[in-house]
Amino acid sequence: MHSSPRKRTRTRKEAAMTDSSTPNSTPNVHPTARRGQNCVIDADARIGEHVAIGHNCIVENDVEIAPRATIGHNVVIGRHCIIVGQVGIAGSSVLEDYVVIGGQAGVAGHIRIGQGAQIAGASHVKDDVPPRARLIGTPARPIREWARESNAIRRLASKEVDVPQSGGDDV
Repeated sequence: MHSSPRKRTRTRKEAAMTDSSTPNSTPNVHPTARRGQNCVIDADARIGEHVAIGHNCIVENDVEIAPRATIGHNVVIGRHCIIVGQVGIAGSSVLEDYVVIGGQAGVAGHIRIGQGAQIAGASHVKDDVPPRARLIGTPARPIREWARESNAIRRLASKEVDVPQSGGDDV
């Protein structure tokens, strides 16, 4: 029995790496989005308008990146992540699967955000985030901690403060 040699097909990531220099080579990438060299963008990812993605990034399947987000170099974005508009992610960061980052949030470089973590809008992440954490504020901290601090500040602000009055003893 004679068998013909089996032809090797390229994987999706290999195809993306070779096609990354061609504008809009992935059907779900908006034409105004820019990406650096050697980016691997899964075919199921949706990249919005005016998004900038740095060199050597990996964007896994079913990722949504809204308009005007900026992704630094060497960033890995896991499966099923949502990155809302005007987010900045600095270089060499890792977003594990199912991460949600709210609008106008910032992620410092060399940060790992754990699976299922949620970052509120306008927050600034400067440290690693554990899985399933919900963070808010600048600097980003757990939502319960932030709520306690906010309530304490509100209570302090509502208290009347006794201010000594001058008794009219002008010298």
